[in-house]
Amino acid sequence: MNITVGGRFNEPNWSKLIETVKKLKNAGHTILAPSENSVPINPGEDVVLFQGDENKTPKEITTFFLNCIKKSDAYVVADYQGVYGRDVAFEIGYAVGAIISIEESPLKRIYFTEPPACYNLFLKYYKSTLTYEIFKAEVFHNSENVNALNMYEK
Repeated sequence: MNITVGGRFNEPNWSKLIETVKKLKNAGHTILAPSENSVPINPGEDVVLFQGDENKTPKEITTFFLNCIKKSDAYVVADYQGVYGRDVAFEIGYAVGAIISIEESPLKRIYFTEPPACYNLFLKYYKSTLTYEIFKAEVFHNSENVNALNMYEK
């Protein structure tokens, strides 16, 4: 299976993400991105550069990664605190778009190494309607969700 692995490319997440890449590769999968030998040179930036990417533009790097997602059979979100930033959220949205798109894409699944913050909220309303008002009330007034949101502040 062709797999692209996304997540935060800074520590402590990066080391665990690369462990996931190695485990998937050892299980016989082909990892389209990132390489198990990738070394980020500007972790935490909006577009992370790896050694060898210094002469590429942010657009080229982002386009390459999104194309890897689209060419994959699965996209794995390897984030070990369940907190996703803007870029990972964008990648998840892109992957969902590739799955439901009328264009040909082998992408069929998105996997998470950890449930996203507030995931329990979506499970709770799985068979009913989750409105914006309910979501807002649950996120800001349910102590379990408030604690999950506090992780974002770190």
